[in-house]
Amino acid sequence: MEEALVMACEVDNEMAVAQAYANARSLQAAEPTAVELARQCYVDLCPDTPADQVAAEVERIIKPVRDSIAAGRSWWAGNPPSK
Repeated sequence: MEEALVMACEVDNEMAVAQAYANARSLQAAEPTAVELARQCYVDLCPDTPADQVAAEVERIIKPVRDSIAAGRSWWAGNPPSK
């Protein structure tokens, strides 16, 4: 049961970081700003995580988001963004 709760929390945390990253990108923030926003969100959610692990986790979480946006798709549904 406890393991399931931890896994659910991790999914929620990943979604929060992905949402923060996507919001920054949708506001046309510069790439470093968007990554920093995602990093800070992760640090806030997981304050005892070592910096190198935070960087690896943020990259793992935001890579699909970055790839979708670069391809012109919505990060959450794979659809072209509305104009």
